[in-house]
Amino acid sequence: MQYIVILEWTYTPTEFFEEAIHIGHEDYQMKIEGGKVEARIRPDIYDKIPMMRDALHEALNFRFLSRQFLTHKLYSLSKSSESRLYPDGRKNVRIFAESIMMTCAVGSADILLKDTNGNVIIDSRQDRVHREKELGTLVEKHRSKDKLIALLLKSYSDAVNDPKNELVHLYQIQEALTTRFGKKKAPTKLGIDPTQWDGFKALADDKPLRQGRHRGRNADKLRDATEAELEQARTFVRKLIEAYLRYIDREACPKNGSVPVSHDTTREVHSSPPWTNH
Repeated sequence: MQYIVILEWTYTPTEFFEEAIHIGHEDYQMKIEGGKVEARIRPDIYDKIPMMRDALHEALNFRFLSRQFLTHKLYSLSKSSESRLYPDGRKNVRIFAESIMMTCAVGSADILLKDTNGNVIIDSRQDRVHREKELGTLVEKHRSKDKLIALLLKSYSDAVNDPKNELVHLYQIQEALTTRFGKKKAPTKLGIDPTQWDGFKALADDKPLRQGRHRGRNADKLRDATEAELEQARTFVRKLIEAYLRYIDREACPKNGSVPVSHDTTREVHSSPPWTNH
């Protein structure tokens, strides 16, 4: 039996990810599935890096955030427990204080369309899974060098957890990208229709909505945003975040020879551990 350090987390809802995720690094292997996360790490590496546990937790949480902005699901993620499994079968377990984040979920309908020969033409679930894994990989790839990624995902997470101010938090994402690129250049840089850009701003910043930004000046005319308006805003902001991730990946390619992310990312392999980029 090999001497190994094992970090374990739990999360809810247990179906937060639709398929198991395997993340391979040179120094550890991580599996995310069914409400549990396990990372197996070489002890010589783990003991040399005091902040490795925290770095892995941060990387894992970004994986959750990168799915959350696509699904609008709330989640909870525990702190990790630490186990040392020795060759003689002994196991030492260390438990840390919990830090719960959130919980709840929403469902989605899937479409499976086949031709007369039984060939799959459209499989919305598989398309969604591939997209989620691809974007999760982009977040992990660039987040340590581009601090705006964390801000965008945090603002979306705040929108999920603070529905009374949802449009305020979503607008912060557009505002941050406007600051990044400039008011006139932002839609072009991100490949966004300027009409949609202006339409979202009008919804979140101008309309007399209780979830919007300028409630004080419309106090006598306020109404709740409709579910259609909220979903329209969420869809647009998801498009913004995804467009920004793809933009920074394109910008990185000619500079460092990056290879575009494959759609087949059921098993993801990374050569650089997350703590090396901090």
